[in-house]
Formats: sequence, C-alpha cells, structure tokens
Amino acid sequence: MKRAAWSRSFGFGSVVLGVLLTAAAARAVELPRPTYANSVVFSIQHNVTDATTVDLLKSKYGGGLFVELSISTFVDFNLDWHAPLASADSDPGIAAFRSQVDAFVAAAATQGVNLHIGFGDGLSRAVYMSHVAKVEDVRNAQWYNSNNLVAGDTPPDEGAMDTVIFGTFSRYARKLQQFEDAKWHAAFKYLAAVIAAHPGMTIVVSAPAEAELNFNGANWATAEQAVFCDYSPFTALEFRDWITHEGLYAPGGRYDGDGWPGGGTKYQGAAGLAQFNVDFWTSFTSWDLEYFNWSLADPFDADNTDAFDEDPHCIPFSTYVHGGMMPADGAGFTPGGFDPPRVMFAKGTDPFWDLWQTFRETLVYHHVRDIVAIARAEGIPADRLFTHQIPADYLWGTYPDYPTGNNNRYYSSGSPLWSADMGALSGLGVTCYDLHFPAGEARTSQWLLGALTARSSNWALMEYNPETIPDGFADQVTIAPAADIYDQMMRAYRAGVHFLNFFLWRGPIEWAYEGTPREDALDMFFAAVKDEARQPAGTTFTPPVPGGVSATYEAATDRVLVSWSPLIWPDLAYRWDQWGDFGGFTVCRGTTADFPCSPATAIGRTALFEWDDATFDRSRPVYYKIVAANALGEEGPVAATGRVLPREGPVAVLGLGRSALVYGGVASGATTGPQDLVIENSGTADLTWTIRVEPPEATWLLPTVSSGTNTAVVPIGVAPGLAPGTYTASLVVEDPAALSSPQTVGITYTVRQAGSPPFGYIDSPADGAVGVVGAVPITGWALDDIEVKRVILWRDPF
Repeated sequence: MKRAAWSRSFGFGSVVLGVLLTAAAARAVELPRPTYANSVVFSIQHNVTDATTVDLLKSKYGGGLFVELSISTFVDFNLDWHAPLASADSDPGIAAFRSQVDAFVAAAATQGVNLHIGFGDGLSRAVYMSHVAKVEDVRNAQWYNSNNLVAGDTPPDEGAMDTVIFGTFSRYARKLQQFEDAKWHAAFKYLAAVIAAHPGMTIVVSAPAEAELNFNGANWATAEQAVFCDYSPFTALEFRDWITHEGLYAPGGRYDGDGWPGGGTKYQGAAGLAQFNVDFWTSFTSWDLEYFNWSLADPFDADNTDAFDEDPHCIPFSTYVHGGMMPADGAGFTPGGFDPPRVMFAKGTDPFWDLWQTFRETLVYHHVRDIVAIARAEGIPADRLFTHQIPADYLWGTYPDYPTGNNNRYYSSGSPLWSADMGALSGLGVTCYDLHFPAGEARTSQWLLGALTARSSNWALMEYNPETIPDGFADQVTIAPAADIYDQMMRAYRAGVHFLNFFLWRGPIEWAYEGTPREDALDMFFAAVKDEARQPAGTTFTPPVPGGVSATYEAATDRVLVSWSPLIWPDLAYRWDQWGDFGGFTVCRGTTADFPCSPATAIGRTALFEWDDATFDRSRPVYYKIVAANALGEEGPVAATGRVLPREGPVAVLGLGRSALVYGGVASGATTGPQDLVIENSGTADLTWTIRVEPPEATWLLPTVSSGTNTAVVPIGVAPGLAPGTYTASLVVEDPAALSSPQTVGITYTVRQAGSPPFGYIDSPADGAVGVVGAVPITGWALDDIEVKRVILWRDPF
C-alpha cells in the first residue's frame, strides 16, 4: 500500500560494498573444515613429557589437515581401601592421580599435541591396586574352577596379590563395588573438568584397559581350557540371580533388566529349580550355593574406614587353603547346592556350559559398561570415551564359531568383541596385534575390521601394531617390508577406523616403530590419509574460496599488490600449503566488477599468497579475482577485490537516493505515478551514468532516460494494463570509472483486480480536544493501494 504523511519526511537508500564470493558451477565436494569427527587420530604410545621425541613426532605427523596427532599414555591410580568414600576426591591417591594428569596435559599443551589416557581397572590390570581388598576377603579375587586363587599346586603367598591374582568383576562383591565406584567417580569427575578446560586439545579417555577374566592358568597349546575363572562365591551367586531375576536382578533391583533374557520367574523356587534341571541337564536340589553359600541379606561392611570386615561369610586370605577350597562337608558345603559348571565343553554340546560361558562374557561386559556409565555420568563426552577391550573371539585370525574352535585366550578371558560395544555410551575400542611368526602371519585384524565396522562408526584400535613379533621369535623373524605393513594400515583406514593408538614408538624390536619398517610404513600411511577427511583413499576435494583478499595501488612503485590469507579457513590454523592436494591460485584481472575469472582474464598462477601486478591499464579502475585449484586442476569459488584506482586525481562517486521503489495498480489501468530517483555525484570528477532494466524483459518498468551526467533526478514510471499479480525487476545505475558503482534499485509492482478505497487517521489534534486557540497544526496519515493524490480537510462549523 501507499502511505501519504502530512508532515515532511525523508527516506534514504543504502548500498553495502564488500568482497564478492561467487559460487563455482557444478563441482566435486568442497574441502570440509577439519573436525575431530572427520579426522583420523594418530595416537602414538610414548611418554608425552619427552619433549625431544614429541617434537620429532610432531614434525613427522603433525601437519595433516585430517590427522590429529596425539600421544598415548597409561595412568594407574588408586584409592586407599580404608579411605572415606564420600570424600574420595581428597584421598592422597586421587590427588596423585590429578597431579599426574595435570603434568601430562601441561606437556601436551606445551608441545601442541593431543592426548590419550588409558586406565587399567586395578582388577585385571595393575592388580596390585586391589591387594588389600583381596587379602581382606579372598572372595574379592577371581577364583579358578578348582576354587584356587592361582593355577598349579604351589600355594600363593601374599605377593601373588600384586601379580597373578585378579580381582573379581562380580557386582555382588558389594564392598569392593562401592569402593570401585567411588574411585572411578573421583577420577572421571576430574578428567571431565580437564577436558572442559582444554577445548582446543582433543583429550581421549579409554577405560577400563583390557578387562578380562584371569588368563594366567591358560594352556596356550589347546583351545578349550582346563583351568579358568571366575568361581568366586560372589560370582556364583550373581550367576544364579542373573538366571532367576532375583536379588539385585529382581524387578526394581539395582540391575533390573540386566538378567538373562531367557530366565526369570520360571526358574524361581523349588519348581523353578526342577525346570532348570530339565532344561540344562543338571541335578541340583537347592538354589543355595554348593560352596561357601551366602546371602545378600548378609551385612557387607558398608563402613570401609576400619580394618574390621563385619561380613559373617568373609574369607580372609589368612584362612585360605590352597587345594582345600572345595569342601565335601561342613559350613562351607551345601549338598546338592547350585554351582556353575567346572568343566569346559565345546560350544553347543552342553547347555549348562553354554549358559555359564554367556554369563562369563556378560560379567565382563557389565564390568566395562558400569565403568563407562560412571564416566558418562561425570561428564566425559561420548565421542572422547572409548572402551579398550581384547577382542578375544577374533584374536590371531579367528572369529566367532571358528571351525576349529576359538583362540585359547577367548576361552580363558571371557572377553569377546561384544564386551567392548557400549552403543551410544562410548566409542568402541579394542586392542589389535597382528602377529608375525616364522611360519607366517596370524592377524587379529583379519576378520576383526569388518566386525568393528558393522558395530560402530566410531571405533578405535587401541595398542595397534600390524607387525608384532611374538616374544622369543625376534631372532627368527625378519620384520615385513614397509609396503606390506602400510597395506595393513590402509585396511584399517578403509574399514573406517577413527582412532589409532600405535603401540609403541620406542622399545623392543618386537614392537617398536622407531627405526624399523613400521616407522616407514607409518610415514606412508600418514601421507596417504592426511588429506582424506576419512573418505576413501584417493579422494580429492575442490578448494574453498580464498579469504582476506585485497588489492592496493602503491604509487611509489606504480604497482598493484594483490594479497590474500595463507589460511584456508580464517578461524582455523591450517595453511593452504599444508593441504597435500593444493594446486595453487589463479589471479584474474578485469575492468568491471562482474568480469569472469577465466583463461582470457588470468594474469598468472602462484602458490604464494600475494601477486605483484605491474601490467595493468593505468587509465581506468581495475578489479582482481582469486581462485584456488586442487592438484587435479579443479577450481573452487572465486574471491574478488573491490575497485582499485591506479592513478591519482579527480574521481566520480556514484550515489542513489533510493534503494527500492514500490508501485501499485489495478487491472483497469490506474497505476502509481512516476517516482523520482535521485542520482548523485559526490566526487570531484564528472559522473557519466547509465540506467538499464534487469531483466530486459521487464518492459513495464519505464525510466524516463537511459543515461546522463553528474547529479540528476530521473522519474521512474510503470506501464498500466498488466494482468493481476506481483512483478519485480531492478534498475542498475553505473559508471565504470566511478567509485561505488554499480548500484541497484529494487522495483516491486503489484497489480490487483480492483482497488480499495483509501483510508486514514487524524493524529492531532486529539479527538474531543478543548482549549485549542490560534493556528491549529493538523497531522495524520492516509493509505491507498495505488497512490494518495491529495488530502482534503473539512471543518465543522465551516
């Protein structure tokens, strides 16, 4: 609608000038901004405080757009067994942990690298940390199927608690579990704060490292094992309740929903036990445990600050009898009582063994998941948190249901690949060593990589070494050529790995990358993937638009210096020359702002970030455009400079009084009358301007003149007789030799079937005003959908 105001007012149009960004026509995918998600993390196992070596690693692997260099380290931490758990944060062991983390983070920040910290659980790794718990009550340890704490006939001394006796993973070890929970909460709470305080550093956490059942009794010459864990009374009772969905697995219990899906009420009570015997070929007469029966009703010594364990069924290490923990009578024995199977069978040949093996694996899975859940609850981001499991069912070229049986470590450890899969809670991380024996390779990665890809898009190879020589074979095996090792690394890349912990940089020849073909392979691997953004190897992106483009005429040298940013993205510290597929810049020059950047206008190519132009036409303004290309010659979007005046003296400056004009009309023919467009010259030279209509087909737009000089008022009209609808067009006013040229005026013309009568309002004087004398100012407004020609005022009495 058109509005007529009864007081004098002025409207001002505006034109904003800046760098022109022109989108290229159809092209390949543009180089994405590097992020943690689209980068491969190269995390190399080494001491991050070794500044000399870290500098070397940074010089070799720190310059990739889509490779984040990280240093991997492991941290053992503990809590005093008798510490007040409610104030675990202030325990000296946790304070020492914080100091160690601070030192590692400070070193990483100083060196400009990222950091990966792995943590053992103190139960199956760094087992010395659970020493006191296991001595206080040996049920806190993992028991072999002989109910012994160690394999073999030699009784253990207390020192074995630090080396070969693992802690139990059972959730039913309630005192141990509350201790472990407090320890992990304190550690993860601090780590979450550290991660939040260092947004510029990728800090990745993996925990718990290689949680598994005790393998120290394994026989490496056979698949199925004769000696295996865990038969702690805590684990045995948990197995029972996991089946029957009672105790902590009961509805409403702490682990409601975690029980065996095939179990539940049908196995509860005496009738349930009878059904269980039928289904699983057993002959139990009681759900009480056959050995060392106990109950969740027993007090579990919730107060750990004293040295007294009030649990009536506590078994101190001082009372442990090696070879005598399977009594046939007495208080520790229940005739016909429930007991897990003690002999291992091939899968599918004994239903009770299969159920126990499922529980053993679930026991490991629950242990990992409970720790991961604490990490998430304390604020560790899911994408910075990985599990760190042994994929025992894929070790050394095997896979689940392998025809000749799985690897012996699978049967002893109970740690299958699925025990590492926490879904959305965390990334999926596994250790992966490909072994090179004198007779050939036994590759854990052979079937593992595809299985990882099928499970997760965010997975990691922790402690990864594609060319590991087993202990004792270093003098019999020649390390594979770098090209062969590189091929194995590329298999992992093609499978979609996100995080690679190369284990280890410096050490024994059986493992070390430094100074071996493994290092050469790593160099090749870095070169192959550093520009790929986790896309297929060989992907070449097109470049983004160059930024910071400017051009300046330097009168002293009579040259134009064109320059642009060395950074690919203005807010990220990645230079164009870091991009391995960078092909250089093309500099184009023209005499109008809309000139095309093409071979005809190109004046040179460079890999630098400036161009010194001495061949331009000094008689007129010039424009420059910059376009980057990749190594294949594919160009990206064009960046343009503003006008450059390569001379001194007078210059015209174009200005317009309006940036938009709006018209109305009816189909019968009435239209808004011509409106004035003021063209101004605020410069010191003559302005010779032209007006053109865009698009040319908009013949309904009627400027009264098409050209002129200096300041002028040009009436702009519209043609009548158009069909109803809204029509848009533009007027382009320009003088190639002037500053602030060209400029555009937007035109909108709305034609209606029929008009509406005008309407308006008197703003002053107010309705009903009294005491008004002398000259009375009258103000107000009127609106019409075409044009307000005049306003007639009536007064009563006249």
